[in-house]
Amino acid sequence: MNTTEAPLFPPLFMHDAPLASRTLLEQAHRYFGFVPNLIATMAHSPSALRVYLNADLGFQHGTLTPGEQQIVLLAASKENACKYCTTSHSALARFFTNVPGDAIVAIENDRPLSDPKLNALVDLTRQLVSQRGYAPRTTIDAFIAAGYSKDQLLEVLVGVGLKTISNYFDHVSEVEIDSEFLRN
Repeated sequence: MNTTEAPLFPPLFMHDAPLASRTLLEQAHRYFGFVPNLIATMAHSPSALRVYLNADLGFQHGTLTPGEQQIVLLAASKENACKYCTTSHSALARFFTNVPGDAIVAIENDRPLSDPKLNALVDLTRQLVSQRGYAPRTTIDAFIAAGYSKDQLLEVLVGVGLKTISNYFDHVSEVEIDSEFLRN
């Protein structure tokens, strides 16, 4: 974060947030046990916060496992160079899903994953992000050959869209990383 300037959107405390954001902040607190700075910062716009949280909820109800979902979110965040989201999804993958530690490290370091199925998921995610929604048919075919369905390709797109919102938001607002995501 640029320490010489105040953040464009500082995190809002419950009593400072617009009334329409308060219920959403309460829900985030119940879910995480705290309100992540990204959500507290996004609360400046109840509409933006609602869209982001609803997209996240929809993504969670897909057929990708929670670990695979975190892999998509982490790979997209890394590809978009979003330090906040890369850190938070590394922590969420590490502490709340069964994502192998070596897979997290590989994604963080832009290396292939040792698990061929997860590697196909990461390759597709990276291609979709870096190519702005385009992926070579060979990448899509490898994703399906690895055991994913065509329908799950659509779920990956939702995850990429979700991260595009939060990654770009972080780029313009420089959200401070929560200490809860920095624990080892």
